[in-house]
Amino acid sequence: MLLSSALAAMAGCAVPGQGAFHAIIENVKRKVYPALVFVKPIQEQYSSGERKRAEVWGSGVIISPDGYVVTNHHVAEKAIQVHCVLGNKQLVEADVVGLDPETDLALLKLKPRPGGPPLPKPLPCAEFGDSEKVQAGQFVMALGSPFGFERSVSQGIVSNTSRYLGFGGRYQYNLWLQTDAQINPGNSGGPLVDAAGKVIGINTLAVGGAGIGFAVPSDVVKDVVAKLQAAARRRQGGQSGPVKVKRAWTGLQLQALTDLKTMTITNSDSGVLIQSVGKGSPAEEAGIRDGDILLAVNDKKLHGKYVEHLPAIRVALSELPVGSPAAFRVRRGGKEMVFQVTPVLKGKFEGEDFDCRRWNMTVKEITKFSNPRLYFMHRKGGVFIQGVRYPGNANDAGLQVNDIVIKVGKYDIKTIADVKAAGSASPAAPAKDGKSDEASGVPLRLVRAAEGAFVKVHYHFKKDVTEEAGRKSWAAWRARVIERFVDDKITLDAAGIAVGPDAVAVYDNGLEDRFLDRIEVVTADGRRLPARRDRLLVSAPLELLKVSGEGLKPVKFTRPGKLTLKTSLWSAGLLREGDRWRLTYTSLSPSMMFNSRWADNPLYALPGKRPEPGHYDVADTSEMNVLQLLADEAGRAVGIAADELFDAKGTLCTWRGLELLKAPALSHRDLARRRERLRAELLKSIHEVKVKFRQESRSSGELGSFAGREISVYCMALSPVRAVIPRLFNRKLAAKIESIDIRYGPQRRAKCRFLGAYKEFGATMIQLLKGTFPGQTPMAQTDPKRIRPFWAVNPRQKNGKTDVDLTLNRLITKQRGYRNHFHWAPARYIPPGSFVVTMDGKLAGIQMTQRVEDEEQRQLARGTDRLGRFSGANRPRLFAIGEIRDALAHPAAAFDPKIKVLPKRMAKRRHWFGVEYIGMNRDLAEQMKVQKQTKDGTIGFLVSAVYAGSPAEKMGLAVGDILLEMRVEGQPYPVEFKSQLAGRGGGEEFGSDDAETGPLRRMWKKRGNFLTKLLDAIGAGKPVRITYYDADAKGPAKTVTKNFTVQQAPEDFDSAARWKNQKLGLTVKDLTYEVRKALNLSAKAPGVVVARVEPGSPANIARIWANEIITRCDGKPVTSALKLHDFIAAAHKAGKDKVRLTVLRLGRTRFADLSIKDYNPDDDEGLEED
Repeated sequence: MLLSSALAAMAGCAVPGQGAFHAIIENVKRKVYPALVFVKPIQEQYSSGERKRAEVWGSGVIISPDGYVVTNHHVAEKAIQVHCVLGNKQLVEADVVGLDPETDLALLKLKPRPGGPPLPKPLPCAEFGDSEKVQAGQFVMALGSPFGFERSVSQGIVSNTSRYLGFGGRYQYNLWLQTDAQINPGNSGGPLVDAAGKVIGINTLAVGGAGIGFAVPSDVVKDVVAKLQAAARRRQGGQSGPVKVKRAWTGLQLQALTDLKTMTITNSDSGVLIQSVGKGSPAEEAGIRDGDILLAVNDKKLHGKYVEHLPAIRVALSELPVGSPAAFRVRRGGKEMVFQVTPVLKGKFEGEDFDCRRWNMTVKEITKFSNPRLYFMHRKGGVFIQGVRYPGNANDAGLQVNDIVIKVGKYDIKTIADVKAAGSASPAAPAKDGKSDEASGVPLRLVRAAEGAFVKVHYHFKKDVTEEAGRKSWAAWRARVIERFVDDKITLDAAGIAVGPDAVAVYDNGLEDRFLDRIEVVTADGRRLPARRDRLLVSAPLELLKVSGEGLKPVKFTRPGKLTLKTSLWSAGLLREGDRWRLTYTSLSPSMMFNSRWADNPLYALPGKRPEPGHYDVADTSEMNVLQLLADEAGRAVGIAADELFDAKGTLCTWRGLELLKAPALSHRDLARRRERLRAELLKSIHEVKVKFRQESRSSGELGSFAGREISVYCMALSPVRAVIPRLFNRKLAAKIESIDIRYGPQRRAKCRFLGAYKEFGATMIQLLKGTFPGQTPMAQTDPKRIRPFWAVNPRQKNGKTDVDLTLNRLITKQRGYRNHFHWAPARYIPPGSFVVTMDGKLAGIQMTQRVEDEEQRQLARGTDRLGRFSGANRPRLFAIGEIRDALAHPAAAFDPKIKVLPKRMAKRRHWFGVEYIGMNRDLAEQMKVQKQTKDGTIGFLVSAVYAGSPAEKMGLAVGDILLEMRVEGQPYPVEFKSQLAGRGGGEEFGSDDAETGPLRRMWKKRGNFLTKLLDAIGAGKPVRITYYDADAKGPAKTVTKNFTVQQAPEDFDSAARWKNQKLGLTVKDLTYEVRKALNLSAKAPGVVVARVEPGSPANIARIWANEIITRCDGKPVTSALKLHDFIAAAHKAGKDKVRLTVLRLGRTRFADLSIKDYNPDDDEGLEED
């Protein structure tokens, strides 16, 4: 049946055409759209450790002409104000009349805004349908305001009419309608309607990405609304706040007799299983036990065979009269009993919240219904911590979310009221000078200093109009990021501290001047003052800004007294949270280095979140406590710190205020001059390098996108003739390098040769063949010092020339890396391939890849093959000059012997074990009874062929054996042959199996399989152990481990000698071992393989096809590609117009006359590849 026909039938219409479908939708919109309400409550939220207000949104539907609206509990809970938008776009307000978290429903009552127009009378309202009559497969529509947008409608069907969602302890009292009509965020509380426009449910839940949602059935909604309205009418005078649905509580937890979730089957025809009985509950006091089967309540029989029956039973129990005994008939063992249970009123589902601002945390009452785990831990009830603000007093004290508060001082805590009482009674801890901020115990002197000295700093961006569009360099990417800031008119914000009447100290963010439009300083009283960069401190990660105008209140520093392991300090920071800025205060306790002689030089750690090492230079630090004003125990300002650690004597960085103002600094103008001078010097030693790779045959494809390409990298000259490239050319790339040129300009190049690639780090050394470099960069004698600024030099192309970007950076910490080595990490991101240069222009480090032992094997062991990239999965890091100086000065001993440039055919040579295989699977493992050996078929290569003369044949492997793993000597773990890595291992995907004509599908297997790549990575001459399952062993089959030495393979199809003539359009290759085996050709059978035929060429006209075998030329046996070339060359020289070729195809021979009139020896290729 057509969809439109089906929908029309559902709507009670005749079966019309497509138009009926649209008519149904328009009818529903006409009926329900006017009753839709966009609900925007302002909620109080406590989870962050302080009370916050947030605007949320949802949907609702008007259900009565006087303005009652149904929505979800999770939309309206904790709302202090509710705004609503009606269907006519009128903005009104609403009171929260009632809430029912058990069914996630809420009842609102619309009211006009103060001073606004009155509500329309009567209000349009939707009509409820009967959800009991809804059937699976029925057409429905979900209406609402998704994501806060304009009203929308989505369509679908009812997938299930009785979906149970009560497994997690919530939603115990109702079943759900499941639908595939899209329910997006913001649709919550909107109506689910049928084809007649009646509300059959309230949209509530959605499973992200699954395309299914859930709605509370309309019958449940009507029942809850009626109870809430009745409770509101009964409310006593003076009471306020939303009413709740009152339910009776007996303390029973129920389980279905046939519980398919836990596969628990109870042998009973009726009743419901009592899963547990609450401690101290009415049911326990009456004598009911867990494991009893509840058969009836007050003679009303119960049926709880499946979970879908449980909500109805729970509703029946919840509606029992509170305080009146009810007869509970149960079966215990084989005996029936009756117990008199007196239900009590069910307590509140969720406890009260409270913001303990003094202690920087929020707490909440424990209830048995919303916090069952905490209630189990502390059955006396009480209060738990639901949020801890960071930084703050609770966090400093080690308090965590879900900790249960038992006592505050001498006050026992059982309720929120107890917490409030304890908070008002507990005195604040005084500072040592007797003067304190009443709210926090912070020295008042520090509070006043911080309030005056801290300022907000806004960096306004501009576009770099000189940056070339479309480039893929790091500099171009960064420029595009800045452009987004400019387009969106967003500033980079930071905290600053006034240290003079016209000076502000800020954290050194390293932002380049080319992106900086202006700087603006905003004081605590709102004054906006222009500023510019003035000085960069050398011994502290700080920059001083020069401020114009009046209004700064500079901090006055005093000299700190002697700092010992008993001396604490105070710190103050300015932190942005959203659109608000607040001052934070923390007491800093001293510490000392482990196993150190620094007992007289204590360390202090700054609080709060710090910028990660290597962060981008446009990272917003305003939401981190980066800059801290330091004070002594009396609150007197003594310094400024921006580093994560500082020591009393200032050896790690300068922090004392009086010293900072006199500390060594570089003026901004001087830095600009230094940058330009250094750029000119570096461009004499940094050059673009053009590396060209050989063109691969289509059958090989080893280099991927690099084949035949010329790529650009950059080098730095370290001697008159040698230069280092901070990029790794791995074994496969280096082997196929065709040429290396230094590009001095568009028309000027200098030839270089490849010296080698380093085995410890991702760099390559090259050497000029003639002449010398215009300049060289000397190497520094020591590593850069911590915190001291240096230049990060990133080479690139700009306006058709080699250029360098110089950005300032600092070393801030050490990070653990490969072999447990701790290496320096910079404050800001340095692109891979960049050089680190001291302020006076000496090479102090290189940002490049950390190489690891046997990295090719490791990649293969992880099931990935990234051999076509510069380096493996290893991450780049900064190599300080102390780590690499010797390798750069004396490179030969530091090179990786595996990485070298090879002749063309040698570069294609592989290593071999000599087998073909397919991957195991579960079915094969079961048939061969090798589930244990192959881990149910997840590992293992099943041998399908063994090549003559191969290591595998010499070891005795046979078809049917299963390769399991290979272990390389010195490797800590073996490489498992995972079945998924076997691949198809077949030939070309194109071609046919036609016996007579057309390109022929390749019959032999490609040699570039996983096993071959692994052996290539290990290298010739290396001893390895291979473990395999010997299916043909004498006696019972068994697992065998044998040793062998990796050997270079004979030439295969990819590396075979070839001859190509462009004019003839023909490429042929020598027959190799795998081709002969696939085509059943003996070792002495003549022939060459047709590797390629160019369209429209003489070979194509002669109907010669790829993958056929040419066995003879004018009756003479063709034994090699060179031999065929010689025959054709001789025939052409003798004046012949054509030669007759004998062609073998799928065991049949035919003749083909190849025209050689256009043959030209100058077009021959491939003969010189050795």
